Parts: sequence; C-alpha cells; structure tokens
Amino acid sequence: MKAPKVGDRVQATAAAAMGKKLATQRYGANAKAKKLSGEIIASEGSGRGRKWRVRWDDDKIGESVHSSRVLENAESVEDIEDDVVMDERNSDEELPLEELAEAEPEIEEGREPTSIDRDPLVVKGIKWTIVDNLVDIRYIPKQRAHILWNRTQQLDSESNRREVDYFLWSFPDKAVAEILECTTNSMLKSKPSSIPVSRGELFKLLGFLLALTRTHSKRRDLFSVSDGLFPAPKFGDRFGIHQHRVDELLQHISFGKVVDGDPAHGILCFIDHFNKCREDSYFPSWSICVDESMSAWRGKDGNFCSDGMPHVTKIARKPKGVGAELKDATDSETNIIIRLELQEGAERMAAKKFTDICQSKGTAQTLRLTEPWHHSGRTVNGDSAFASVQTAVELKRHGMFFKGMVKTAHSGFPKTYLDTVEYPERGDWITLAATVQGHCIFATGWGDMTRKNLVHTDGVSGEGTPHGKRRWRECDDALGTEVVIRYTKRPKVGEDYFDCAKVIDIANHMRQGGLALEQAWKTQKWEHRLFSTLLGMIETDAYCAWRHFHPDGANDENADFTEELAQQLLTNTIDNVGTETRRSVSLENSILDVHADETLAHDIVLLTEHPKYARNKKTATGASKKALFRCHVYLKGYHNKVIVSVHV
Repeated sequence: MKAPKVGDRVQATAAAAMGKKLATQRYGANAKAKKLSGEIIASEGSGRGRKWRVRWDDDKIGESVHSSRVLENAESVEDIEDDVVMDERNSDEELPLEELAEAEPEIEEGREPTSIDRDPLVVKGIKWTIVDNLVDIRYIPKQRAHILWNRTQQLDSESNRREVDYFLWSFPDKAVAEILECTTNSMLKSKPSSIPVSRGELFKLLGFLLALTRTHSKRRDLFSVSDGLFPAPKFGDRFGIHQHRVDELLQHISFGKVVDGDPAHGILCFIDHFNKCREDSYFPSWSICVDESMSAWRGKDGNFCSDGMPHVTKIARKPKGVGAELKDATDSETNIIIRLELQEGAERMAAKKFTDICQSKGTAQTLRLTEPWHHSGRTVNGDSAFASVQTAVELKRHGMFFKGMVKTAHSGFPKTYLDTVEYPERGDWITLAATVQGHCIFATGWGDMTRKNLVHTDGVSGEGTPHGKRRWRECDDALGTEVVIRYTKRPKVGEDYFDCAKVIDIANHMRQGGLALEQAWKTQKWEHRLFSTLLGMIETDAYCAWRHFHPDGANDENADFTEELAQQLLTNTIDNVGTETRRSVSLENSILDVHADETLAHDIVLLTEHPKYARNKKTATGASKKALFRCHVYLKGYHNKVIVSVHV
C-alpha cells in the first residue's frame, strides 16, 4: 500500500489482525481470507521499525499494532455499502429463478464438482443434519471393573493381599515355564556346568530389577559388603542371590525359541501370554481407551544388521520416539493395560486379522485390540490414529460404541463444514447426525482455542463440566506471579472423551517417568529392552490394581509400592529355600531330578580328594581356616560344583 498516515482507512486479514488462534476459532478455515477494516489512530516507533496502531471497526477486536506490510488500503465506500446490502438480505428468502441461476456456481464441462461446489453437509454421499438434542443411547448399564482371582489366589478378605499378590496376578503365569526352559537352555549351551534357573530364582531376579529403579547405585554396588558412612546393601547375604548369578541370568534370560528365523517370536509369545492373562483374569469397565506406547531403543536396527531390532518406529512428536511401538488397550476406570499388539513391518501387519474387511489400518487395529469384548456394549475411545467414520461403523457392527478425535482420516466426515462454521463464543459446539450403512453416526465440532472434531456413536450433546486451565499472570504489584484458573465450556461428549483418552498417557508416564526400568537396566540386546518395557507395564498394572481395589492402597505412591514389591519378590519362598542358602533350587529336589534311578547313599568325603583338585594340585578354597567335605553323590552331572561345608 501507499505510505500510511494517521486517519487512513486500512484493512487486513483476520489472522493478521486478531492472531491466528483467535481468528481460526472465530472464522475457521476462512481466517486467512476474511478481511477486517479499521482506521489508523497513531504511529509508534520511527524509521524501518515504525508500526501503526489500528482501531478496528469490530468492537470485539479493539486495537492492535501492525507493520505496514500486513495493512492494505481499505475498499471504497461504495463497494462497502454494496457488500452490506448483500449481507443484509435474508438468506432464508427464496430468490427469483434468474438470481438463483446466477447464484449457482459455474462448473466447467468435464470437471468433477469440488467440495466447494457441493453442499458441505453432504460428504461421500453421506447426508449430515444438525441435531439439537442428543440423549445417551447406550442400551446396557455401565459395568464396573473387577479382578477375576483364580482358586489359588482366593483369600477371605481383600485387605489380606500383599503387593506381591497383585504382581503375580499381573504377570502372565503361562510365560514362566517357557522363560525358565529357554533361559536354562541358553546357559547350558554357553556353559554345560551351569545350574538351571528355578521359578523362585526368576522372581528374585525380577525383584532385583525393580530394586534397581529405587537406587542411584550401579548394579554391582548392590552386592557390596564394605562398611562406611552409608551401609552397603549386601544383596547377596540378605536375599541369597549373588552378583555372578545375577549377571549370568541377565545375560542369558530368554523368552521363547526362534521359529522360522523370526527373532521376535519369543517376545511375541510373551505378549500373547500377557493378552491371554488379562482376558482370563480381568473384567474391564464399560470404557476402553486405545492408544500407543513406545519402548525406547537407540541400538542396532534390524534393517542394517542381523541382530538388531526387527522393526524400529520413529515418531518425532514423542518424548522417546525411536524404538518399538506397541498399540495397547487400557481400562479407562483403572488405567490397567488389558491388551497389547507389537507393531511389525508393513507386510506382517497387512496379514493380521480384520485387514481384509477394513480399508483403514486404524480400524483393523481397533478391532483387534478390542476383540475379546466384542458385542459387550462397551465404549471405545481413540485418538486420531484410530478415529474415523469407518471405525465407528465397524465397532457398532461388532456391538461396541466409539468416541474419537478425527484429523486426517476424515473420509465421509463433515470436516470442511465443522472447520468453517462460525461459533458465537469460545467453547460453543454443534452436533451433526447421519445414517451410514444402517448405523447412526454423530459428529460434534467444538470451538475451543483450536477446533476439535469428534466422531461418536453414543454420548450426550448437552453442556458438560467446564474445563479449567491453569494460567500464570503477573501480580499487580509486580512482585511475582499468581495461578489463575480459566474455565472453558465444553460439550458433555467432549468431557467424556477427554476424561477417558488420557489414561494410557498416565500409565506411560508412571512407567517411563516414575518406574524408569528401561533406564535402570542397561542392555545392548533389543529383546531385553522390550522385556523391560513389558515388565514395567506389568508392575504399573499391579500398582494400578493395588490402588484401585485394595482397601488401603488408594493413597500409596508408586515408589513405595515398588519398594515393598521388590523386597517381597527378593524374599519369596516359592522354592521353599531360606534366604541364607546360596542356591536358588532345593537340594533335595535337584538330587531327585538327576539321580532318580540311583539309591542315594550320602557319604561325606574330603574335598581335597575331588578329581578337580587332584588334577590341578590345588587345595580347596578356605582349607586353611576350616576343613571342607563334600558328598560323593554330587560327583556327577552339573552338580559337581555344589559344596557342602561341615565344620570339624
């Protein structure tokens, strides 16, 4: 424009005059095209930094300061009056045929009509209509969550349960035997004289890993016996599991056999056991949330080396966005994860269930994550990775309701209309309805600071509880800041969705930020890193169950729960072995396993007569302090290193 001066009439786009957020809230997608007029009332600054203060004609905008680059010369008075006359015409008034023909958009011959040419409420042949009042159309009562304890876990009272009881419920019991077998085979393959790992020793190892998260010490420091200002933990003496044994177990722990050259088969089997455990031992509430979780990994990538992680996902917006991605379903009432699915390559994902009947990958994943609860009348809440009109229709066909935030998967959804409709005030909303494949689908647009569009098959369109947002502002005396709660009205369906959609994020925060097992257990094996993530989920589920179901667990912190759980696991008596013994398996059971066909006659002989010391011409360790004897039964097999000490 020509050099402006005070008193000139100018105009600018709504986005420049009001700011992008406020303009988008008020004018939607037209924020950058809508022109606002005003008058320059003052100049500020000088030279190239000079700016102009403009008083806009709209009193709700008031005054703002801009550079001359965003200002234009205002239209002539005649043009403005013509626009006002056209705007004042009643839009509901029926136009004459001549004017109606002129008002219709001209479409070039051979060109398909665009969304601008069509009715914005007709999308992909789906006719949407405005709904004034929407009632909750759920046809079954809202279920409450509860744990299905097995017969061996039944107690007279819930208050008698300990932290370890909830952990053993959360851990997939069917995976224990497979872990023991594969870990023992791995140790024996590396060292034939290794002692097999037992069930009790495995849970001691898990307790040790959880104990690592509650200390800043290194792994080896926990076995220190030196005295000083801070007493050493002395884990070996206190819990009967020693440093060399822990190192051996952590090196060889395995979760399944490699089948058909698939390195992820063991982890996938463990996830299958996890899903089966939740399906058999937990009854979820009426609301389920689907989302994703990450297992951070910056090690070897399977695309470049044979021993790397088979499939690495990279999501820039995540705090830890490089690693293995897990899609999960969580109970909205208790924050307990009830189903997991590891994301693999495109070919493997395309071969999974429901991909043949769903064009959308998010729809197929939603159906797989909620499969055990199909036709139960529960409500599924999902973010934009899962939400679409197709997802709502397919879940309705499978007997479930849906609420989700629509962003990119907007096929058949009236996104253009909801993005351009003008809301009188911030927080207003509008609800549309349509019939898709015989099912009633709703679309709700909410005019918050940034517009939010929901697709849902249940809910109430009335006003919900206002959303309070914490803000800080400077005090009048300029001595500091104060917290101010600003409330924004919102629809009831939006309140229900956002209250349920955050539960997986809360569980991920407790696992990654609170427990932080992935940081405590340093490893260069991707399967161990992924198992640490799964173990963190199991511990977090146990804590959520403790907090929700135990009479005294509502006020317990996650850190306190982890400490108690780690100590109970380290002192477990599953193998009926006291904490003072140096072996993790029962001597009697080991003898019966190896020498079942022999008549046991235990004779004490000198340890120095053992062929090992005779061959190496060495004396037994500690022989100068006390006489050491051994039982000749242990001369065979992998028990040749078990020593029985007898003082004489």
